[in-house]
Amino acid sequence: MLSTTPLGCAPIILTVGCAPSSLVSFSSLAEDEFGCKKAINSIFDRHNQHLQALLSNLSTEFPDANWIFFDAYSLFLDGYQNPWKYGNYLNICVLLRI
Repeated sequence: MLSTTPLGCAPIILTVGCAPSSLVSFSSLAEDEFGCKKAINSIFDRHNQHLQALLSNLSTEFPDANWIFFDAYSLFLDGYQNPWKYGNYLNICVLLRI
């Protein structure tokens, strides 16, 4: 199973959040030091924790099945927080802030 990604860092959230129709819903949300919306990331982080718990339960219930969890959340979050590790020396989350 694939986890969700940290959508609070996604450029679409950071830019759409500045549109007049979204100003109230996104602009008031607290940001972390990378410019990501903490409340949005918290929702998806909790979802991924529940998904891992579900897989643990399924592994117990169906021991002959092979369950694989791919943690895309951590991979993408690391990319947003450390873009230089992946060849991008500019943090897109900070650049897109309006």
